[in-house]
Amino acid sequence: GARLGVREAFGRKATTLALGSWTTMVSTVEGRDKMMKVIQFSSRFMAWHCAARDPAAARRWTGLYKSSQEGRKSIRVLKALNKVDQLFDEVPALSTPYEKALVVAQQAGLAGHWHFDYLGHAHRAGFAERSHRELERIRRIPAFCWCVCNVAQILRGELALRNAAAEITRVRRDLEALGPRDGAEEADAQRDARVTALDEELRALRVQRFNGWVLLFKGVADMACAGNMPGPELRRRFPATFGWMNDGVVGAAGVFSALCACFNHFPSSGASVGGRQTEWQSNQTQRNAVGLAYGLVQLSALVGASRAAPGGAEAKAQ
Repeated sequence: GARLGVREAFGRKATTLALGSWTTMVSTVEGRDKMMKVIQFSSRFMAWHCAARDPAAARRWTGLYKSSQEGRKSIRVLKALNKVDQLFDEVPALSTPYEKALVVAQQAGLAGHWHFDYLGHAHRAGFAERSHRELERIRRIPAFCWCVCNVAQILRGELALRNAAAEITRVRRDLEALGPRDGAEEADAQRDARVTALDEELRALRVQRFNGWVLLFKGVADMACAGNMPGPELRRRFPATFGWMNDGVVGAAGVFSALCACFNHFPSSGASVGGRQTEWQSNQTQRNAVGLAYGLVQLSALVGASRAAPGGAEAKAQ
């Protein structure tokens, strides 16, 4: 954990045991969207898991999957403005044209994915009627835009890992070059200050390395999801090579990607949004207990409804 930077990366996040940490995350557009993505792809996985043994349950999970999918698409109108804003923040701070090109490709690809995905949603909602030929073209574009985004994301992760590895090697050499303490008070004080600074730099570089792994693996997981969308349709086009990319694999990949994004958008230690504290407070146990009780009530109602006898809803309708 220490070598990979897991401990340092999670140490910089707010505690997961405080209700305020979670409400802070889901109060943002991205945080709420990624929690919905967890539900969406979990439902897709469960629909695949239940398909053979319980077709009725599979239909219910499929319904939840499709409703959460359309729900996420419905809030993508003008969402790309976030990426435009990020480009103006990130690109000037980067040092090489290669890094800048990767960031532009990633954010532009994601913006294109959202734009055309929303056009398809507007058609399905009956708001924007399009010809069949035009609709088929629109259905294929989001996946290719997402693939561009994912390739850039994977390359950014690989670059972050290489840069972090080189810097970690440099810092370790600097630490070794300091040598042992020599007994001189002033020299030892300077040495100790230098060691403290290098240790802090090493911890920051381990976090950078961990974030590089998150970026790389998230890109790979998203690529598996994009590859099954209309357009690439790798499993249908190349069953001998990509036959393993069923809904179970895509569902698991989507959940993993969503959890990576939730980690990225989880508040930092000491953060506060809208007065919601992310640190442990004197009444935190009571807050957590009430939040847990509410969550269990809602989940139990959902699970109870999903286990209703087949045909119950139809019988009531008649």
